Amino acid sequence: MRSQVETEVIETPVGKQKITLKKWLTGKDRRDLNLILLGDIEFSINPTNPDNPTQNQKIKGSKIVEMTDKTMELVIAEIEGKPEDILKKLGEMDIRDYDFVSDKVNQISNQQTQKKT
Repeated sequence: MRSQVETEVIETPVGKQKITLKKWLTGKDRRDLNLILLGDIEFSINPTNPDNPTQNQKIKGSKIVEMTDKTMELVIAEIEGKPEDILKKLGEMDIRDYDFVSDKVNQISNQQTQKKT
């Protein structure tokens, strides 16, 4: 069991800001993200095929933005040594730096469980 989250420091290509990222998310983090995306969806069971939920569920675009913001907050531990105002600082970055950080955060949050051999 991991008791302390490992981190890595990256540097943005344009602004040269140092960003400390957590190397992995916890199960609780994943559940919190899923709750944002799926929390307001109601699933109906098709009475003629109970194994197949109705396919016409909708997700608001704002939920995707909320999930992205939460992912950034969960993965980014610090910007320039400070843990405060992560989203504000990201919003003030050059778009190339923002995209760079976003790509790194997505790589971390989308990690697949590896089978140990």
